[in-house]
Amino acid sequence: MDTLYDFIGYVAVFYVAFYLGKHWALFQFSHRIVENPQFMQEALRRIQELDQDVPQDAQALEIERVGDQLYAYRQDSKEFMAQGPDLSTLIAQIEQRFPNEKFFGKIAQTNQAKTLVN
Repeated sequence: MDTLYDFIGYVAVFYVAFYLGKHWALFQFSHRIVENPQFMQEALRRIQELDQDVPQDAQALEIERVGDQLYAYRQDSKEFMAQGPDLSTLIAQIEQRFPNEKFFGKIAQTNQAKTLVN
């Protein structure tokens, strides 16, 4: 019975520590915004630049997962580009096969696309 009380105590301590830690992090984030709003404005500007910084001659790719492999295709012609077990290997394969071409892609906000990154 003592083990059950110990377990309940550990869960309660964990919950309180997690709750306080989350609020402390939010406090620090808000405090940084209030103290230095230029920092956040600059960070947002850099994020927007990254989103708009696609070269004119770059080609869009579609990436899909089949089993434990990722497959990349050109978005316009559906031509097969490369395959790999993870995103970094896939990108390396594409760069090796097409060293003089530029490609870009965006990860959609779907659960299936999020698994490509993880």
